[in-house]
Amino acid sequence: MTIVPLALLSWLGWRTLEQDRLLEDQQARQQLELAADLLAAALQPTIAADVQRLAANTREWPDGAVAVEFSGGLARAYPRERLAYLPAVPGLPEAGASTFSQGEDLEFRT
Repeated sequence: MTIVPLALLSWLGWRTLEQDRLLEDQQARQQLELAADLLAAALQPTIAADVQRLAANTREWPDGAVAVEFSGGLARAYPRERLAYLPAVPGLPEAGASTFSQGEDLEFRT
Protein backbone atom coordinates (compact mmCIF):
# COMPACT_ATOMS: atom_id res chain seq x y z
CA MET A 1 0.00 0.00 0.00
CA THR A 2 2.86 2.43 0.65
CA ILE A 3 4.81 1.47 -2.46
CA VAL A 4 2.47 3.19 -4.93
CA PRO A 5 2.42 6.58 -3.12
CA LEU A 6 6.18 6.34 -2.52
CA ALA A 7 6.82 5.66 -6.23
CA LEU A 8 4.50 8.51 -7.24
CA LEU A 9 6.19 10.88 -4.80
CA SER A 10 9.64 9.85 -6.06
CA TRP A 11 8.58 10.37 -9.67
CA LEU A 12 7.13 13.82 -8.89
CA GLY A 13 10.32 14.78 -7.05
CA TRP A 14 12.44 13.64 -10.00
CA ARG A 15 10.29 15.62 -12.46
CA THR A 16 10.53 18.73 -10.24
CA LEU A 17 14.34 18.46 -10.11
CA GLU A 18 14.49 18.01 -13.89
CA GLN A 19 12.27 21.04 -14.47
CA ASP A 20 14.41 23.14 -12.11
CA ARG A 21 17.54 22.14 -14.02
CA LEU A 22 15.93 23.05 -17.34
CA LEU A 23 14.78 26.39 -15.93
CA GLU A 24 18.29 27.16 -14.63
CA ASP A 25 19.76 26.33 -18.06
CA GLN A 26 17.23 28.59 -19.77
CA GLN A 27 17.95 31.48 -17.37
CA ALA A 28 21.71 31.09 -17.85
CA ARG A 29 21.24 31.14 -21.64
CA GLN A 30 19.06 34.26 -21.39
CA GLN A 31 21.67 36.01 -19.22
CA LEU A 32 24.38 35.12 -21.73
CA GLU A 33 22.30 36.45 -24.62
CA LEU A 34 21.58 39.65 -22.70
CA ALA A 35 25.29 40.14 -21.99
CA ALA A 36 26.10 39.57 -25.68
CA ASP A 37 23.44 42.08 -26.72
CA LEU A 38 24.79 44.68 -24.28
CA LEU A 39 28.33 44.14 -25.55
CA ALA A 40 27.22 44.46 -29.18
CA ALA A 41 25.34 47.66 -28.38
CA ALA A 42 28.40 49.08 -26.60
CA LEU A 43 30.71 48.21 -29.52
CA GLN A 44 28.35 49.40 -32.27
CA PRO A 45 29.48 53.09 -32.30
CA THR A 46 33.15 52.08 -32.40
CA ILE A 47 32.54 49.63 -35.23
CA ALA A 48 30.52 52.21 -37.17
CA ALA A 49 33.33 54.76 -36.81
CA ASP A 50 35.88 52.19 -38.02
CA VAL A 51 33.70 51.31 -41.01
CA GLN A 52 33.46 55.00 -41.94
CA ARG A 53 37.21 55.35 -41.54
CA LEU A 54 37.77 52.36 -43.84
CA ALA A 55 35.30 53.72 -46.39
CA ALA A 56 37.06 57.10 -46.37
CA ASN A 57 40.37 55.26 -46.92
CA THR A 58 42.22 57.32 -44.32
CA ARG A 59 45.45 56.01 -42.85
CA GLU A 60 44.88 57.46 -39.38
CA TRP A 61 44.39 54.68 -36.87
CA PRO A 62 44.14 54.63 -33.09
CA ASP A 63 47.14 53.39 -31.15
CA GLY A 64 47.61 49.67 -31.58
CA ALA A 65 45.09 49.31 -34.43
CA VAL A 66 46.00 47.68 -37.73
CA ALA A 67 43.96 47.36 -40.91
CA VAL A 68 44.72 44.37 -43.13
CA GLU A 69 43.50 44.28 -46.73
CA PHE A 70 43.36 41.02 -48.66
CA SER A 71 43.14 41.18 -52.43
CA GLY A 72 44.48 39.12 -55.27
CA GLY A 73 46.27 36.69 -52.97
CA LEU A 74 48.18 39.53 -51.32
CA ALA A 75 47.83 40.99 -47.85
CA ARG A 76 48.59 44.63 -47.13
CA ALA A 77 48.69 46.14 -43.65
CA TYR A 78 48.23 49.75 -42.63
CA PRO A 79 50.41 50.82 -40.82
CA ARG A 80 52.84 48.08 -41.76
CA GLU A 81 55.25 48.62 -38.85
CA ARG A 82 52.63 47.51 -36.32
CA LEU A 83 52.65 43.91 -37.51
CA ALA A 84 55.29 41.52 -36.28
CA TYR A 85 54.80 39.15 -39.23
CA LEU A 86 52.88 39.34 -42.47
CA PRO A 87 53.18 36.20 -44.59
CA ALA A 88 53.70 36.67 -48.29
CA VAL A 89 52.62 33.41 -49.88
CA PRO A 90 52.62 33.41 -53.67
CA GLY A 91 49.66 31.74 -55.30
CA LEU A 92 50.18 28.40 -56.98
CA PRO A 93 49.40 28.06 -60.68
CA GLU A 94 46.44 25.94 -61.62
CA ALA A 95 47.28 22.53 -62.99
CA GLY A 96 46.01 22.26 -66.53
CA ALA A 97 45.26 19.19 -68.62
CA SER A 98 48.70 19.34 -70.26
CA THR A 99 50.38 18.95 -66.87
CA PHE A 100 49.01 15.46 -66.40
CA SER A 101 48.94 14.30 -70.01
CA GLN A 102 52.60 13.24 -70.11
CA GLY A 103 52.22 11.16 -66.95
CA GLU A 104 49.02 9.58 -68.20
CA ASP A 105 50.67 8.71 -71.52
CA LEU A 106 53.47 6.92 -69.69
CA GLU A 107 51.05 5.18 -67.36
CA PHE A 108 48.77 3.80 -70.03
CA ARG A 109 51.49 2.90 -72.50
CA THR A 110 53.26 0.51 -70.17
